[in-house]
Amino acid sequence: SGAAALLGLLSVPEIAERSFRQGVLLVHAGNSHVAAFLVYRQKIFGVYEQHTFGISVDQLVKDLSEFRLGWLPSEQVQNEGGHGTVIIDLPPEAEGFRPAYVSGAQRRLLTGHGQMAAPHDEPTMTGCFGLLRGLGYL
Repeated sequence: SGAAALLGLLSVPEIAERSFRQGVLLVHAGNSHVAAFLVYRQKIFGVYEQHTFGISVDQLVKDLSEFRLGWLPSEQVQNEGGHGTVIIDLPPEAEGFRPAYVSGAQRRLLTGHGQMAAPHDEPTMTGCFGLLRGLGYL
């Protein structure tokens, strides 16, 4: 569902356009997992996955802050009970992936830590719209 949410968020024109100018942090806070992606110019530079209620909101915000800078080792997330991270060399042009966009059923957890976003103003349907976008790529 994380990959589908990623495609759904990238179907929002403002987000897609912004991701070409600078790197963006895309976060999908679902009922059971938080999936986050570092995206710049249609390329994924990082993936983060944690259980939605496996850590405190403060720890999640801290993780995402370190993740966007490439400082969050997978082992740290796994030690917190999450699935981990994958981060490749971050381009300086991505400017620290500063803008964050948040969607998903539990997006309220990150109120104040990113812009709430949803394709077609349906935040809980982000993954569904992403699946349709992915189908369009075929």
